Amino acid sequence: MSKSWTHALTVKFSARPMRKFRLHMIHSLVQLAVTSPDIIRRIGASPQQRGSLDGGTCPDIFELSDGSFAVIGADRTESLDGKLPTDAGRSSDERIVVITRETLIRAKFDIPDV
Repeated sequence: MSKSWTHALTVKFSARPMRKFRLHMIHSLVQLAVTSPDIIRRIGASPQQRGSLDGGTCPDIFELSDGSFAVIGADRTESLDGKLPTDAGRSSDERIVVITRETLIRAKFDIPDV
């Protein structure tokens, strides 16, 4: 960003709208980072290594480029949502996903200890 462009924004807008503009830009960058990470690697054994015959419809766990994990599993939100502990909750864009015990146990080897 050039200095003259920044100066023009500062002169044109008061501090409060400028703060809102900056917060909007930061929010937009965070949303971009949150919604578009890349898959870095599989965590644990592949579906075929766990005995899947076709490997196309099995639970799986992946590490993402932003440090989070993606889980492929059965969507059980409707049946489990009301059974969550009182100190747990989910937002409208979150789902409760179930994976097999074997999937998680076989992934343990690839999850680093802190």
